[in-house]
Amino acid sequence: MGRGSAVVGRALALVFLGVQRVRHPRPIHPRGLPLTGSVHWMPRNTRSGIRWIDDPAAGERQPLEGRLSRSIGLPAPLPDVIGLALRVQTPEGPADIEFASTGSGVPLRFTLLLRLRPSPSVYGTLVPYESDQIRAA
Repeated sequence: MGRGSAVVGRALALVFLGVQRVRHPRPIHPRGLPLTGSVHWMPRNTRSGIRWIDDPAAGERQPLEGRLSRSIGLPAPLPDVIGLALRVQTPEGPADIEFASTGSGVPLRFTLLLRLRPSPSVYGTLVPYESDQIRAA
């Protein structure tokens, strides 16, 4: 992880710890809709560097669990940041991928945006992800 990412990560951790003291035990995404499904990776010309994405068994679907939630937990008539958390069951164990409602393109791709409902929304990640095979920022 780059130095800038580490500083941002530590700053966000402090913010969430502060919010958690006010909204214990779950400071954000207090309620959510549980989801189940599967993921099937389509063939492509580029590789991610992550084995369970690049080399899944031919035609095999990987089971996943998910949760769709409103970040702040505001009542439904009000807009909120929408979160989508996915846990994919891989041969190496579970892999968590978290998304939030963002804009598309630079600079809005790095901006959390309030939405009235989950669809139609663009979902992106604001944090770097790390795996045993690759470190991405």
